[in-house]
Amino acid sequence: MSTKEINWAKRLKEPTINYLKSLHVEEYKFLPAKDGLTEYGKNLNLGFSCFSLKINYILDQTEGLDNSYIKGWGNFINY
Repeated sequence: MSTKEINWAKRLKEPTINYLKSLHVEEYKFLPAKDGLTEYGKNLNLGFSCFSLKINYILDQTEGLDNSYIKGWGNFINY
């Protein structure tokens, strides 16, 4: 990978984290989009919670979270 490609990827980190925060509803629940959701769309949580946890892990954002929160998130996903 070139330096230009690496820098481009690094610049995506903050906007991606901010976007995930804007989709956060409560505790471990995340919406699939900010706008235009139907009532059914608002109830879709599991896949987007998994997606958010995965993105947080990839971007190394889980270190700021305590272990009990991560464990609770895992329990929510596995329930």
